[in-house]
Amino acid sequence: MEAGFNTTVLRNTTSSAHAQQTYRGWTPILIIQLLLACASVVLNLAMLIVQFLPQTQVTAFTIYLVAIAIGHIVVQLVTKPFSLINYVTGRVPGGQSLCAFYVYFQFVFSMIPVLLHVLIAINRLWAVTYPVSYNQRHNKKTASLLCLGVVAYVHVVPLAVFMLEFFYFGPTDKFTSCQPGAGGIIEWRRADFVLHRVIPLALVIGVYIYVMAKRWTKRRIGGQIEGNRSTDHNSSNKPVAGGHPASTELQSSVVRRRKVKPYIVLTVTSISVLMCWVPSDVYWALVYLYMTPPTWVHTVTSTMYSVQTVFDPLMWLFSMR
Repeated sequence: MEAGFNTTVLRNTTSSAHAQQTYRGWTPILIIQLLLACASVVLNLAMLIVQFLPQTQVTAFTIYLVAIAIGHIVVQLVTKPFSLINYVTGRVPGGQSLCAFYVYFQFVFSMIPVLLHVLIAINRLWAVTYPVSYNQRHNKKTASLLCLGVVAYVHVVPLAVFMLEFFYFGPTDKFTSCQPGAGGIIEWRRADFVLHRVIPLALVIGVYIYVMAKRWTKRRIGGQIEGNRSTDHNSSNKPVAGGHPASTELQSSVVRRRKVKPYIVLTVTSISVLMCWVPSDVYWALVYLYMTPPTWVHTVTSTMYSVQTVFDPLMWLFSMR
């Protein structure tokens, strides 16, 4: 099976030079990508600013959102100008040193937001499955260490292989392309597709279904008990004669700080992952099944990842209560 792998198909579908032979100058899809990149940077910056406003409650869960927003901003600011110049002019800007810098952010750093989406799903799975352990152990320090663990992982596993592929096999065309030699390490390409595209997608969607089903079951079973407790609590807090109205006025004067709702974030994140990751993953699955989809399909499906970088902060801002 391995010997029958068509490296020509992989080369034609992964090389940006192949796409650049089709697109020269500004095209509608390039304009859309530029607008998406600008919108992504603005919305993610807005989300970061909102998270650190005095009216916003910063929780341990917020750490994941901050890390994803920073990842989106860095990827868009570094990779998008380079790739657009490459597409429009047909030349590699900045030479081979800048090309290696671009490859790092495109293939390695861009995995960080993807894996952080998985962390959000695992976070909710932990909260639902082991609520006592979650309440005791999960805090801002834990969330920060988990995010740093993702950063460390992508620099231990993907970085070493991609740099080997880039510097050993060289770009497909050092003048017009800034992609590693396609088909250089075929086994890694396949493993990378499964590890960093298929498994994250399956984890996010599968965990979401499990978490929401478990929450629905708990609410159905414990709904009556919670209702009784709420009734008792409200009756015990009724104002009595001779009470202290000053305490009531003090409570009403306190401004309630806004915070994101984790389960709403999980929902919108799962929806965005399903909408924006699946088309690209299907495309690459066809490639690894020895099929040759048209180049324009790759251009459209890869653009969906930029759509998610816009969708994420927009939905997170709406999830704040």
